[in-house]
Amino acid sequence: MMQGIMPYICPTWLIRTRTKRCKRGDLSEAQRQLKEAQVKARKMDNELLKSIKDLESTRAELPRRAINDYKESIGFKEGLKRMGRVAYEYDYRVALARFRSLYPNSEVEKDPFTIRLEDDSVPMERQQAFDDSNLPES
Repeated sequence: MMQGIMPYICPTWLIRTRTKRCKRGDLSEAQRQLKEAQVKARKMDNELLKSIKDLESTRAELPRRAINDYKESIGFKEGLKRMGRVAYEYDYRVALARFRSLYPNSEVEKDPFTIRLEDDSVPMERQQAFDDSNLPES
């Protein structure tokens, strides 16, 4: 080569070389951003799965909690008492009908569950403690 004369460089080759360098730099930057995005996506997936599991466990727990709260309510307890009273009255009526069929000439009080005027004058607490202990023998 001759000294002092610069060799001829094709402008398209120069442009291609610079573009390749830029593309390589852009490619490595894009790959880095892609990896960061993948890491973020995995973290978000894990958080989403955890949230879904929490939601499902809460949904499964809600009916149990609602049932327990209802069973602790006064309305439920009073309803059980009423049901017991109705069952007792029904059993009484069945027994009374059977008794009347076996002993037609016997007299039985019509309905012991009706409230009478003479009963209103007797002072009585609404809630009575039930004592089912054995009586002492005399």
